[in-house]
Amino acid sequence: MGCILHNESMSDEAASPDFQGVYLDTNVLMRGQQWPLPSILLNNFLRLAELCGISRHLPEPVLKEAEEHWSREVKEGIAGLSRAAGQLERLAKPVECEPTVAHPSAEILLEKYRTLVDASIRKYGIIRTPFTKRTVEEVFGFATKYLLPFGPKAEGKGFQDAVILLSVLDHLNSFPTDKAIFITSDKDFTGINTDSFIPGFDSKRCQIITLEMAFEFLSKRYYQESIIKPYNQEKENALKAAEANLPEIAEFVQSQVTLDMLKAGLGGKIVKILSFEGAVPDFVETPLPEPDTPDRTVEILLRITAIYRVIIAGGIRGADRLASLKALMDGEPLDFLPMSEEQETYVLWKGGIKATADVVNREFTNVNLLSLVPEEMSLPESTALKARESAQYWMTTKLDDEIIAKTRIPSRTERPKAENEAETHD
Repeated sequence: MGCILHNESMSDEAASPDFQGVYLDTNVLMRGQQWPLPSILLNNFLRLAELCGISRHLPEPVLKEAEEHWSREVKEGIAGLSRAAGQLERLAKPVECEPTVAHPSAEILLEKYRTLVDASIRKYGIIRTPFTKRTVEEVFGFATKYLLPFGPKAEGKGFQDAVILLSVLDHLNSFPTDKAIFITSDKDFTGINTDSFIPGFDSKRCQIITLEMAFEFLSKRYYQESIIKPYNQEKENALKAAEANLPEIAEFVQSQVTLDMLKAGLGGKIVKILSFEGAVPDFVETPLPEPDTPDRTVEILLRITAIYRVIIAGGIRGADRLASLKALMDGEPLDFLPMSEEQETYVLWKGGIKATADVVNREFTNVNLLSLVPEEMSLPESTALKARESAQYWMTTKLDDEIIAKTRIPSRTERPKAENEAETHD
């Protein structure tokens, strides 16, 4: 079984967003060249994963590779300063010039770098996961068999990728029921066969995807968990609140609906209301919930059907709508009364009631009926909240601590706290 690799062109159904953790490759950390101070993109991803209750992992070989890359560039920069000083001295001849270059030592800079790494790991709740414990002999065996990510006849190329992958798989395998995604832009991981490294390992437990697709998965999960699920719950509770207020709603409809607002249907004209027979709420339109302010006052629309007993002039004889509709569909002629004749029948009024309500713990209270509205009227859609379903929103809108504190959603799989802390100090 191969470890599933996905790219941005695949459909949403191609990979499952049902996972408990994410592991980051070095190229994801280095994106934006700001690590250990994450770029806005990486900041937002780590924040969004936190909002969704997804554990964030950095394998030690990834941290080591990132540190070595940074250290190498710093040392090259220091060497460049020395070369520049020597070049200036040569160019200045015969004028005597003794340029001096002052900078912290590479060791001091490395110490500061590691301090920043530790601070970022704490800030984003990242779990450091250990190096694989595979022996050199075992990894060498994978290389000689050209198992991906080792390239065929590439003389060991892919060693670092293999160590990172084995560290991810071995750590994930210690939690047999967990699923995770490994985020990388490295195409060398395409077609990985996890069964070659861990016999019997289910490839669906480790999906390899790009950062962009990871944003797609998490944005949809966040939107579903923080907005759609509460929205469906609130709609259900709003209808229950309307049903509990049925006498008040019936009284309101009866006082507001006038003769000219009723329609006779297939022919005829309503000339008199004999009685109001009752009203029922069909459903209630509610706004999308604000994740950071679940308890709030909202405007809602109650969709109502009311029944009236009336006298109409003309219309279909007997005013049996179902029988008339069947006759019409069967091509039979309909028997219409002249307008001079009146008959008694029932008609429906369908429309809405604009109202306000207080939402507390997803329950609707203090429903205040305001006015009737036409049947075709709807609540305005919140484009700001709808945007949170889009990965583009999360990739471009910087997330800060305040947003995280207010809008976190429950984790699907909670590990014991002690276990998380033990991993952090591995």
